[in-house]
Amino acid sequence: MNFDEYERERRSDFAAFAEAIANILEAAIKADLGYRLQQIQRREKSPSSLKGKLAKLNASESNRVEDVVKDLAACRVIF
Repeated sequence: MNFDEYERERRSDFAAFAEAIANILEAAIKADLGYRLQQIQRREKSPSSLKGKLAKLNASESNRVEDVVKDLAACRVIF
């Protein structure tokens, strides 16, 4: 996928993926009373951030953005 495809079509897929992973993490953590979960943050990479990262890596024209940039979706767990 290139940048335009990410921005137009696939960004929502990565948002849904981050949401699904956050839900799995939350359920697993709540099942173990030994943890004190404060927050789970989730996000898909914004187009402006992705564009900047691709430019920094000299990969602005890449047709395989997902091979160049690995953090298109992320979750952060705060205890």
